[in-house]
Amino acid sequence: MSVLSNKDLFISAVNLDHTGNYTCYDIGRPHVVITRQLIVKVKPVVRTNKVGHILEGASTSLKCHADGVPQPTTEWQVGQYKVPHDTQRYEWSKGNGTLTILSPSGQIDSGDYTCIGKSVTAWSTSTTNLGILPLDLYLQDDDVKSKGTYLVFHESGYTAYEPEHCFTKHSVDKHAADFISNLQEPSNTLDSLCSYEDGCDWGVAINVDNKYVYVSQPSLYRILVINVRDNLRPQHVMPLKHKPTSIAYMKETDELWVLVGNQYQFQTVMILSDASKGPYMPLTSLLPHFSIFDAVEELFVPRLTAFNTTSRYAFSSHFDQHGLSRLDTATMTYNGALDLTEWKCKVLQLHYLAIGGLALAQCEHGNFNLLLDTVINSVVSKFQSGELYVSHNTRYIVAVEKPSTLTVYYLNDNATLVEMYKHVLHMSIGEVRFMNSEEAESYNLAVTSLDGNSLIFLMSKSEKTLY
Repeated sequence: MSVLSNKDLFISAVNLDHTGNYTCYDIGRPHVVITRQLIVKVKPVVRTNKVGHILEGASTSLKCHADGVPQPTTEWQVGQYKVPHDTQRYEWSKGNGTLTILSPSGQIDSGDYTCIGKSVTAWSTSTTNLGILPLDLYLQDDDVKSKGTYLVFHESGYTAYEPEHCFTKHSVDKHAADFISNLQEPSNTLDSLCSYEDGCDWGVAINVDNKYVYVSQPSLYRILVINVRDNLRPQHVMPLKHKPTSIAYMKETDELWVLVGNQYQFQTVMILSDASKGPYMPLTSLLPHFSIFDAVEELFVPRLTAFNTTSRYAFSSHFDQHGLSRLDTATMTYNGALDLTEWKCKVLQLHYLAIGGLALAQCEHGNFNLLLDTVINSVVSKFQSGELYVSHNTRYIVAVEKPSTLTVYYLNDNATLVEMYKHVLHMSIGEVRFMNSEEAESYNLAVTSLDGNSLIFLMSKSEKTLY
């Protein structure tokens, strides 16, 4: 953003971060002000689940999720025709875009199913293919394995599971004799997957473009790279001079950001470019350019949102300081500091919100949190105290005040946080997780008790308890 010679405000590339109120002041007459509201609209982003082949007669659900500003509606078509409202053959959810085919027949129901997300701004589509196999045809193993992969890292190695049927697709033991032969690059061999004495010490695992999983091994001072696209085996080892304490992935720039150091005195940021192409570029450091990044305590990197957008700015906190340093990820330049000394806020977590360039800073002391504007690098206001949880589309925010109170907020199209409700549970709250709602384009909240013996489900839009 810049102010032109005629005093007009110019925004070169408008995005969701620019949603908000803009006020013009007359310097000579402070009482003369003009405020204009800018609402940025985004074309719907539509996603459908991969179905593949099913057996004839077995009901199946085609799931569609659409995000956008404003929130889009969804409808289905098969081939070139709209799915008919035949309740004997189809069942629609009340609002979350799921289409259930009750008793599919190969001759009628096989084909391409397209979900259309529509809003007043535009429309988008996503297509999934459904194949119906006769009952007497054996379901091939490859068809079953097309549901994806779930990696579990444990002290004895790691195991890859198929998430729907939960069968083991591959496993690598910490002392696997074939581990070296599993490596596709002999120059990067190692004795074992993990330490012989202590077992596996895993840090953070990051999935990059469904091709590679980068997982840190702090005690071994390295990052292990697993090829999840081809064989689920270790492919590469990235040795480090310092212990890796955190990893983050910037999808928009295809960069892996690694925080390395000893967590107490010295930590700096290393960056791997072209991470989706494999770990073949050298790691570069921010330290030679910006000495402020030699004492990083925590690194807060924006992630790709449900709208396929991301914030331009990354932030870092530093040892023995109340504040954040801002880094422009587009130019890779230090872009100023945000002093939080007045607020006595040491930032534990930074939750980026998709609209308005806002972010929620969770403060260590717990008395309150802060709402930040990442575009102009300033504090907007105090925010609800407690531990914060943010949904994938960043529309819903839950603040948990121990022991038993949670407050739900909604981020509207105007970049305003609106309190939906406050609820006091009859238990001490442990954690909160967001689950896709079967009722509408929102979420259900899964709330566990502190002792782990109770589980309650709430709706994010209302105070209604599901079960």
